[in-house]
Amino acid sequence: MTNSSRYIVEHQLLPDRFFNSGPVLLLDVMGMPGTALMKLYDQATSKCQYTAEQFSESHQEFFREPDALLVIRVGMPTPSEPLECRAVYLCYSRLGSNNMLFTSELAEDGGYYLCGYDWNNKHLNFGKAPESVQDETDNVASFFWEMMNNDGSDCIQKADQPTEQRESLCAS
Repeated sequence: MTNSSRYIVEHQLLPDRFFNSGPVLLLDVMGMPGTALMKLYDQATSKCQYTAEQFSESHQEFFREPDALLVIRVGMPTPSEPLECRAVYLCYSRLGSNNMLFTSELAEDGGYYLCGYDWNNKHLNFGKAPESVQDETDNVASFFWEMMNNDGSDCIQKADQPTEQRESLCAS
């Protein structure tokens, strides 16, 4: 599975383009997400099994002074194998520092895990993802802000437990 074209696009090419192309990916994805992703699939394989219409885009802004966060959710084709993504989240800070990419990845048990890549290409696993798109988007924003509050630390505290029982999530 890890050598599939989908894995290569979602876990290698997309993060690479996100961190190395600046706002170009943002403009491409917000304009025509299917076209932007199909270009990456063309790099990964000579025959892509998806169509541009299978990709979608939505976005939302979150504010915490002095910064703002633009979260672009790219809906991916329905995953059928573990590690394939149902969505990829591109997170752009207004101040331009420490942008992040998050993925909502299919797990072996049929659930989803929220993972991410930071600016140092560290893979982070944030645990089980919520079912609703809005809850998942809110979690992405919360994890982003938590990491920024920790000066970009690759560890955060899981916020879904009482403070004394919180467990740390660290880069893997």
